[in-house]
Amino acid sequence: MGYVANDDGGGTILGDLTSAYSFLARSYTDKTTGRITDRYGLYVEDTTGVGGLLTNQYGIYIEDMDYADTLNYAIYSLGGDVELTDGNVATTGSGRFDGGLAVGCEPHEDHIDICTSDTDDPSLHFITANTTAVDSGTTDGDGASKLIDAGQNFETTCDVGYVVNNTTDSTSTYITAVDDDDNLSLNDDIFDLGENYEILRTHE
Repeated sequence: MGYVANDDGGGTILGDLTSAYSFLARSYTDKTTGRITDRYGLYVEDTTGVGGLLTNQYGIYIEDMDYADTLNYAIYSLGGDVELTDGNVATTGSGRFDGGLAVGCEPHEDHIDICTSDTDDPSLHFITANTTAVDSGTTDGDGASKLIDAGQNFETTCDVGYVVNNTTDSTSTYITAVDDDDNLSLNDDIFDLGENYEILRTHE
């Protein structure tokens, strides 16, 4: 059991503490030969036994973190990936992703991708409730992964990352480059000649 307090055990206050560790896991090696294959900061084994009963089991249980004045994190990571090889993730709170979020495929930065197969070709690129329409029209040209509309002013109205909806066939993608006033480069090839489009600016 780890216990941290800023007194001397007799009730005398010792002042401020910059960092207090109830539990600290540290690993160190400087050996020039040999290798540590797997290092575990904390390893929790499953319960074993024969015939015993167990109602609930928690690998890690954290109470509500609410005492601090400024920030209260149950788990805080400065970096590194988090991988769950099995099981589900459930929350009654909300989730925030400052990078990309992908379901079934690789993420694209600042976008939501939902894929229905293992081809890494998102069938739905965006959830666009928090957007503002900045442009619309009908394509008068056809190019691979392009939106072409002569006489437009894309350099004024558009930017990389804006959502582009093909309102003729209900497909979506996003802008990867503003080529000029008449041409946009897109992440996906969703337009043919004479199809209608709408361009949306996503809000931060």
